[in-house]
Amino acid sequence: MKFTVERLPNEPILMITILKDYVVGKDTPDIVRTVDSKIGKDETGLYSIYDLREMKMTFGDLVLALSNQSQKAPGAMVDPRASAVIVGSSEMVKLGAQAFQQEQYGNLKFPLYQSVEEALSYAREQLQKRG
Repeated sequence: MKFTVERLPNEPILMITILKDYVVGKDTPDIVRTVDSKIGKDETGLYSIYDLREMKMTFGDLVLALSNQSQKAPGAMVDPRASAVIVGSSEMVKLGAQAFQQEQYGNLKFPLYQSVEEALSYAREQLQKRG
């Protein structure tokens, strides 16, 4: 298995875990379709937590991932139905989170956390603020 996608029970939160065997580009269409299948067509206001702690990524992989995500396919990190939150600490993950803030990648700011627990706390706090 290269990734898992789970919708948390009774919460508008998706947990997406990228495992070490994930291949950027090759596995991207599968994960995007899987994430899309977990979100209703007209649903909005979800949080998608991307756990990238196990992901192995080169600079070339990062460039490819940024390009793929900027296509704005339903189920991608940039899907407007869900707000993405990133979990990870590798230099490539940090660089990717910063790169998304550039105009060519959508001027997007994805919160970055070191642990899933911190990311879940953030998402739940944001959901509470909305009521």
